[in-house]
Amino acid sequence: MELPKVKKKRSDVSKRIEGNKDTDFVCIKMSWNSLCKNNYLKQGIQEIVYNINKISFLSYKLLNFHFTRLLEENKELPELTQNLFYNASCYVSVMKNRKSTVDKEDEMYKSFSQFSHLLKDLPFRDKMGALINNLNKQQFTMTKNHLKLNFYKRFSKYLELRSGETRKSIFINGVRIFMMKSIVEKIILFFQ
Repeated sequence: MELPKVKKKRSDVSKRIEGNKDTDFVCIKMSWNSLCKNNYLKQGIQEIVYNINKISFLSYKLLNFHFTRLLEENKELPELTQNLFYNASCYVSVMKNRKSTVDKEDEMYKSFSQFSHLLKDLPFRDKMGALINNLNKQQFTMTKNHLKLNFYKRFSKYLELRSGETRKSIFINGVRIFMMKSIVEKIILFFQ
């Protein structure tokens, strides 16, 4: 028997809504080209946005490859932290004006060395420390949210596809899928 779900109220959202009661918001639609007339500034910002997006995409790909490799080799998975995303971002980007040393015994480096043959040119991260830090905070938060909100449903769908059974009748090694919820919750707790 399931208990009725109680709707949670976030205090920060309530404060924001209360603070915005007397505020009007206006949106003015403009193109980037009409907003910024300085070509040097415009080109610089576009290059930074391109590089940050590329670092984000490649770091997710590297981490996906890294976790898959560790699972296939039956090695322990690293703790999910902001630093893990930072390390992935550093591996998939370069510093144009500085040399950096790399720990060649690190598991992430081993994954990157196997993954790097797929990459053509790496984006730069010179003078973008604050942007990369913000990117890593967002990646960490989005990954935690994904594990909390979507993992159980997607894992159940995966089991359905693998077994060919419906969700109500799936048995895996004698364990009914309804029991899998506690297993999945333990997996999610591991990554927190």
